[in-house]
Formats: sequence, structure tokens, C-alpha cells
Amino acid sequence: MFIFILLISILTLIYFLSMVCIQFSHITNINLQFGMDVTKLYSDDNFKDNHHYINKLIKNSAMLLYKITNTFK
Repeated sequence: MFIFILLISILTLIYFLSMVCIQFSHITNINLQFGMDVTKLYSDDNFKDNHHYINKLIKNSAMLLYKITNTFK
């Protein structure tokens, strides 16, 4: 039973990180194509319901990763 729970947890983490990477690539593509400040495009107004919590978490994580990588450029 423990192995099953561990396997589900690992698969969930892999799924979450892959979705963050996909969202991060979308953000960097928008920045490269249009040269605009991407941080102003993402607002929390679109996520008022609780069923969008995972999408909000993915987008916020990708935006945080984008901001961190921009500070080191």
C-alpha cells in the first residue's frame, strides 16, 4: 500500500512539474515574440473559483520561475 501511495505521489509531482515547464515555455515564447512585459498579462482575477486552484498554482509557479530566471540575465 505504501508503494502505491508513493507511486501516485511521484506521478503527481511529475505531472505538476511538466505542466509548469509547459507554461514556462509559453511565457518565454510570448516574451520573445512580442517583447512585452509578460508579468502584467497574468492576473489572479481569472481564478476566483476553487476548481481552478491547480491552474492558478501552475501559472503562478511558472511566473515565479520566469521572474527568477530574468533576475539572473
